[in-house]
Amino acid sequence: TWASLPDAGCAADTARREPAASYCVPWPHYDDYIARDLVAHLDRRYRTRGTPDSRGIAGLSMGGYGALTLALSYPDVFRAAASHSGVLSPRLRVGAVPTDSARYATTLAELAAAARQLWPSQRPAFGTDTLSWRARDPQQLAARLRARVERGDARYPALQFDSGVDDVWAPHNRDFAASLARLGVPHRYTEYPGAHTWSYWRTHVPESLVFLLGAVR
Repeated sequence: TWASLPDAGCAADTARREPAASYCVPWPHYDDYIARDLVAHLDRRYRTRGTPDSRGIAGLSMGGYGALTLALSYPDVFRAAASHSGVLSPRLRVGAVPTDSARYATTLAELAAAARQLWPSQRPAFGTDTLSWRARDPQQLAARLRARVERGDARYPALQFDSGVDDVWAPHNRDFAASLARLGVPHRYTEYPGAHTWSYWRTHVPESLVFLLGAVR
């Protein structure tokens, strides 16, 4: 769910074939769209087993962020989630490590630096204040889910994520893994040789497929 409204250029996008009214919405809610509308569409159209226990989600890079945050936010929809090279600690300061007490950005400038080249696309979605970034932080979503699990209102999805040791986002994965460990949220994290490249993802996608197929019915 975006923190701000899309810019006026949305309707001027001529690369799409459908009417602008079908995708230029007043306030984008892509999380609800994927977890509710898209899943419901797939269950209607295909011979799926339409239960959370039979459904997983995965992604790479920002898609890895999306997969894990959707699973943490919608445990009633997804039983398992996998991420490769995900941007999993978006507030983490450049150069910070999980043991730093002041490792998260506290100003807009620090958030922009933390986002690196993703800032132009993350800013409208995540917002321009630390509160809105915190609300979209996978660590915070995991903490909220833990409270629900402890109340008996939800259960944890099976989580697996990995990163190349030379990936620019590897510190994000390490910080998120450390956060999950502190929260007591079950997960599996692995680092392999490699960087933020298609060759790395092609090598490790089969592992996430095996994991997902083992976690769902």
